[in-house]
Amino acid sequence: MSGIKKQQHYVWRRYLASWATNNKIAFLHKKENLIITNMNNVGKNGAFYKIHPLGKKEKELFYQLLPNLNFPEYLQQWIKLYIDKTSGVFENIENPTQEQAKLIDETRKNLVESLLENIEKSSIQHLESLSQGNINFLSDDKHRITFCHFIAWQYLRTRRMQEMFISGFNAHCKEFDTKSLFEATRIAEVLDLTDRLFFENYGFLLVKNTTTSDFITGDQPIINLSADYKGKIKATDITLYYPITPTKALLILPKIRHSTIQLTDSDAVRRYNQQISNFSYDQLYAKTMQELVEFKSVL
Repeated sequence: MSGIKKQQHYVWRRYLASWATNNKIAFLHKKENLIITNMNNVGKNGAFYKIHPLGKKEKELFYQLLPNLNFPEYLQQWIKLYIDKTSGVFENIENPTQEQAKLIDETRKNLVESLLENIEKSSIQHLESLSQGNINFLSDDKHRITFCHFIAWQYLRTRRMQEMFISGFNAHCKEFDTKSLFEATRIAEVLDLTDRLFFENYGFLLVKNTTTSDFITGDQPIINLSADYKGKIKATDITLYYPITPTKALLILPKIRHSTIQLTDSDAVRRYNQQISNFSYDQLYAKTMQELVEFKSVL
């Protein structure tokens, strides 16, 4: 690895490029004014992906909770194997040298982001196809499962997902390392969502926006329209919405055929944008500041 990454992005910068002009993007933050800024300035937070290995009591608790997550048995066994193999990997060196300690710290901070970079590279071609209005790659199982895995990570990698889990867990179990529990749960959730999207035959509906209003996006770029955006009720159904560009979006729904539709209703575009605002943590992005003005009073 090539040094510690001081600022890690929880929203993929290449994805945001669809809303940028010369690397500048319209940006609304709940603590700041609506501005135009460089893409590098948004959707980031220190060593966001630093690994916090499960301690003994956290691992025991995670294994107690795992059956309640309703994952298939084979997936539960795979997750246990993964946790057993990785939870102690950073503690196996006793009395590490200064150089070893530096390498361990660098690995803990960079490993997940490096993993994400590889997952994202594998789906650049898929996003480019979708942005051009082409969904043909979804008929190939290899491409579809790769894209399903990408979708699962983009949905669950965000600051909103982390903060919701940690705040909810801290309310009941303050004595545990909730970040390590979140990281283990996130891996499990990513695998389960990938599994469901692929094997339960979810369909992908490409929405072409032909109105004069743009799709916006946010720091929770993929949202579940079947969920309660306040997070008070756990969703059991999945209806994912993912704006791809200002004029293209993806809906992922159960038991439909992959297809393309045109959206000609500006009010429908605004409703989708409102949902992106509802589910955001504290940031919205758009092609122009005009598209974000109406959200200044609600974000």
